[in-house]
Amino acid sequence: MPRKEPENAEYVLISPEDAELLDFFSLRRTFEDDGSIQYVQVIGNPALIEAARRGENLAEALPSAGKKSVHFSLSRMIMERMIGRPLLPNERVRQINGNRGDLRRRNLEIATASELASVKRSSWASSGVKYVYETKTGKYAAQVGDISLGTYSDKSEAAAAVEKFYKLLDAGLSKEEAKTRIVNRHRNKNRVMVVD
Repeated sequence: MPRKEPENAEYVLISPEDAELLDFFSLRRTFEDDGSIQYVQVIGNPALIEAARRGENLAEALPSAGKKSVHFSLSRMIMERMIGRPLLPNERVRQINGNRGDLRRRNLEIATASELASVKRSSWASSGVKYVYETKTGKYAAQVGDISLGTYSDKSEAAAAVEKFYKLLDAGLSKEEAKTRIVNRHRNKNRVMVVD
């Protein structure tokens, strides 16, 4: 059951290009029982929300906005601004690192509702570690969204690959560059020995 604003509430993270949204909308965060963010919504005028979704200049849209307020998903608004179109009815926004409060553009991707449900089910049922899945052969696959980071004989190695992936993203690498580094290192691990 979601609850509101714990004392040690998490921050919502957004990219600099979306910071202007904070000047025009109020945020509403709802939390899980463990204090993690369940979802983030903006509260504002419907006409202004539509202008933001289309990526229009909000300062110009403000004078025509009325007083009525509605709630709208902030992650959905940011994704629509990124791709330049409204999301389709079957499209959802997934936070790659699993943190629903991390709405930075590099952490958002489009997924279908069924993809979201299958990832959530398998991630917890299979290994107990987010983005690490136990395979039929007893090995552990590290996969973030549609990005495969390799198969590992040990669950902790797979978890370390996922952690390294996020560190590389935070360092500014693209998802593809981060994947390439991790996969190449994993492939070469059993082929090369570093010695003095």
